[in-house]
Parts: sequence; structure tokens; C-alpha cells
Amino acid sequence: MPILGLTNVPKAFLRLGHIRKGQRDPQTGYPVDLDYFRVTFNNQPECEEVFREAYGDKPTSINIRLAFPNVDEVWDANYEAYSKGGMIAKAASSPSQGLYWIFYRRHDDGVVLVRNGIGVGEEGNLFASKPIDLETPIYSYKSNKNEKVDVFLEPVGRLNVVVPEIAHIMVGYLEFRPGSPKDIANISRELAAIDYFSKQAGKDITGLPMKLTRLPEEITKNIGGKLSRGESWMVHIEVGGEWGGRALEVIDRLALPASTSDAIEGEVRDIEEEPEFDAPPDYQDEVDKEFPIEEPVEKTGNGRPYPPDTFRENFNKMIVTMEANFAKKKAEIVVDDVMRKILASTIDGIFNGEKTMRYTFTRWLCGHASTKKLTPVQVRCLMTVMGVTAFGDPPSAVSMTEIRQAHTFALKTEGQQELLEEPQ
Repeated sequence: MPILGLTNVPKAFLRLGHIRKGQRDPQTGYPVDLDYFRVTFNNQPECEEVFREAYGDKPTSINIRLAFPNVDEVWDANYEAYSKGGMIAKAASSPSQGLYWIFYRRHDDGVVLVRNGIGVGEEGNLFASKPIDLETPIYSYKSNKNEKVDVFLEPVGRLNVVVPEIAHIMVGYLEFRPGSPKDIANISRELAAIDYFSKQAGKDITGLPMKLTRLPEEITKNIGGKLSRGESWMVHIEVGGEWGGRALEVIDRLALPASTSDAIEGEVRDIEEEPEFDAPPDYQDEVDKEFPIEEPVEKTGNGRPYPPDTFRENFNKMIVTMEANFAKKKAEIVVDDVMRKILASTIDGIFNGEKTMRYTFTRWLCGHASTKKLTPVQVRCLMTVMGVTAFGDPPSAVSMTEIRQAHTFALKTEGQQELLEEPQ
């Protein structure tokens, strides 16, 4: 019989070391992002010597191979929290379950309440059944300056790669562990695309020549609740050469019917797909456009930015439209805690981190101050209005103007209401 957590584990080679994006500043102790990969080895001097000869000390591109045929065998990402003694919490999310615990060790006494996604004992089952709030700290501690520091669940990815230059010395992998939501999203998207075209060509991802690279990109950063544009060295997975040419052949082949008769007499049938919704034309043209934050907002062709009353009226129309489209497909509108956190974080950024301003705005627009209490359709529509889908996505400049104007209008409206309610 298998031993849960010991014998029924994913297959893997020996971990030879780590690939990292940054390091801690020796003076301040804070993490510093680098413009190259910092590669360290676990007591493998021969592997390290060969690697340094091939790449030097500051590589920006590393040749990699993936050892197994399925993406989920070499790549995953979860929410994690650590103490000095190691990992104390790990959670994942899915559309059906939302956020759920994979592992949880109580910080104050070290008691394990969840292991391998299963509650340990009655207390663990009760703990695992409670919803997870990403805005609640896992634990807190006092810094050297006697300041309280809260530790939260943070996104962490793990990509296991084989470096061909050292594979002849030792069969093993290097673990790249990104913590940036943008890097995690980049790797997920790019691996999914590579996997798709490999399968279309009748192959899998095992052994395909790839490169793990760092490239400078202009991104929007949220620093202390303030949005700003700046350069950051993002991570990507690249393929090229002969494989890239074959991928183009697959694209050409997929674009053409197998025969003329197939093109004329193709079978028409229903397929299951992710429910879509048609936003009102006033919003749809703006959803996928990105405006630099520094540029002044001008009136668009469809009249945006809208004045507050029109903004709320069109928002309510969007809700009706989305509900109708989902009802037509007999699908439920579902959002998880991650989407609510993305929404709250984005609106907080528009107001420079002032959560009370977010509460005033959402109460005026949706009837509830907290994003936790918004209906799923309200959450989705607000994200659509701003054009955001993930952490770090910048809201469109036109939506920022509308939301700030709506907040000002809401303040005036609340003030007028208070005056009317005061005793004469």
C-alpha cells in the first residue's frame, strides 16, 4: 500500500540548485531585483564550474530543457508563506473551489492543521473549511527596529529545468522560483502555447530546446499604493530555430481545411466553451486598450470618460447584459477571492492606497463598500471597465478618470444626504 505524501509523490530528479531573480541587500536586508539570473548550486562544485564557464556569473539567458511531457510536472504556482524555520502555509485556487489550503502549520506552536490538502484531525478539518482571506496575515513578528511586520500569503512559482551544458555531469534540475505575478503569468502563457503547438505536431514538451531569458520591459508598478511606470527585467521562455519554423508550419496547417469538401460541408455542432458576454459598445472599444498613466485623458470617440451619472447608468446596463448572456448559455457567473483581491488592489492603486476612498466609490456604485460583498457580476463588470485581469495590470487611464470623478461625486452626494437628515 502507498504511504500518502511519501510514495505517491511526483516524479523528479535531484535538485542541483536554484535560479533566482534577485538577492537581499546586505545592508538593508530588503530584496533587490537584478537584471540577470543569480544561479546557486547545492554542493555541486563540478556542475557549478561548468556552468560558470558556459554562462559566467551574470547570465541573462540560459538554455533549458523540460524533462517531463506535461506542463504540470515541471511548473506550478501557489500562494505561500514562510517563517525562519521554513514554509508554514501553502494555498492554491481553482474556478470551482476558489482558494483552498494545501498545507498549514500554526506559527505559534508548530502544530500542522492541513497536510496534502487534507485537514489533520477535527481541529484541522474545521480550519480547512473556513474561507481563506489573502488580506489577513498568516502571522506577525517584531523587526530589529521593534516594528510590527505582517507576513501574508504571496504568489510563488516553481519551474524545474534541465540545463544541457551540465546534464552530462549530473542528471538533475535547477529550480527557478519567480514571485512576481507578471513573471508567473508570462511563464504560464508561454508554456501553454509551446505545449499546444507541440501536441498539434504530435509531440510533447520533453526535450524541446528553449531559453529562460530576462528582458527589460516598461511596466506599471504599485509602490506604496502609488502607480508608476518603470523598467523591470521580466522573465520569458523562448523557443526558436528549427522548432520555431515547425510551429509556423503547424499554424499554417491549422488555418487550412483538410480538403475543399471539408470547407463546404463541415459539421455544425455545439461545443462547450467558457461563457462569454457582450459588453455594451460604449465600453467594449476601450477594454483592451492601454493608456500611459502620465498622459492626459481626452474624450474618446464613444464619449468616455463618462460623467458619474452616465458612468453608473452604463455600468448597470453592463450588468444586465452580462447576466443575460450567461443565462442564455445556462452558465453561472463565478468569481473567486483572487479576483476580488485583484479588483480591490487595482482600485486602491487609483486612489494611491486610500482604502476609504475605494469604500466610498464601491458603495456609491454597487451598494456595498467592501469588494468581498459585491456580487460576482459586479466584480466582473468592474474589472472589464478597468481592463484588468491579473495583479499588476494597469487600469486604463479613462477608467481611472471616471472612477475618481465618481468618488468626488459620491462624497458630495453623501454630504448632501447628511445635511438633509440633520434636524432643523
